[in-house]
Parts: sequence; C-alpha cells; structure tokens
Amino acid sequence: MKRYGLNSYKQFLREKVLCSIRNDSPTIVFDWRYDESHQKPHILPSLYRQFNEIISINRNAPEPFQLHFCNYNSDGIFHKKYAFPLNYDENLVMETSKSYMDLFPKKNLVYLSKDSKKTMKSFDPEKIYIIGSLIDSGLSSDKFASYSQAKKDGIECLRLPLDENVKYISRINIIIIAN
Repeated sequence: MKRYGLNSYKQFLREKVLCSIRNDSPTIVFDWRYDESHQKPHILPSLYRQFNEIISINRNAPEPFQLHFCNYNSDGIFHKKYAFPLNYDENLVMETSKSYMDLFPKKNLVYLSKDSKKTMKSFDPEKIYIIGSLIDSGLSSDKFASYSQAKKDGIECLRLPLDENVKYISRINIIIIAN
C-alpha cells in the first residue's frame, strides 16, 4: 500500500478548492472595509484565528466555497502580519481592493448581518453571501456597521437563524444545534 505524505494531502485539498472555483461553486465574500477597527492590537489576533479557522474548514469541506476578500488593503497591518501564515495563494483565497459591487451582479448580493430584521430561511447557491470582516468589540461604532453598509449599497441584508437554531449554555460552555 502506497503512503501519502502531508504535501500530497495539501495538494489534494488545493485541487479540491480549485475544482470548486472551476465548477463555479457558491461564493462567500468577506468585506474588509472595516480596516480602522483592525488597528486595535487585541483585535488582530482574534481576526487571524477566525480566518485561519474559516480557511481550514473551507479547505477540508466536501464542497468548498469560493472565498473572496473584497475591499482588501494589501498594505494594511493585517495583511503584513497575517497574509503569509494564512497562505492565501495556497488556499486559493481571492483578494482584491475592489468592492463586491464591482465584481458581482447586485441582484445576487446578500449581506449577512446580526442586525438585520429579516432572517435567512434557506441557502441559495446562486446568491453571493457577504460577511463583514469585523470583530464585535462592543463599541458603538461597530453596531449596525454591516447592516448600514448593506442599506447604503442597496442590497439585501439577512440575519443567520442562529437564535432559532443554536442554544448556548454559558455555565457549562455547550453549544446545542436544534434540528
């Protein structure tokens, strides 16, 4: 029996993500316009951990999404500090300073925001889902940022149905997903 090493496995995962791009798999866009909030030193490591997990989960998924970083500042502090460890090229993350409004049809755009009054009822693979690259630090400047951006852009804004489907029990730190 032939044994495969770590490099072979990484190549397999890369090919799987590449196939998702070729097959025009569903797209998730991360909106990086919130650069000023990334300047706080305690925010950057948290943002890095979240994106490390997102990229890893996507890479290992049976059917990976296409990941786009829009409004991305390649001269920004996050890029300088974390782009290399996140390995955008290897993981096929598309980064651009352009807005998602310039890249995708407006009618297909859906901004996901916890502040939206409308709840997402189902996943539509034809839609381009946008997530703000913003850590909720509890500051008033962070509140309604993604919701306001969606309204300003004139695109649909939905809230994930987390309240209806996920229960968090703080005393014992368990997350229960309802069926």
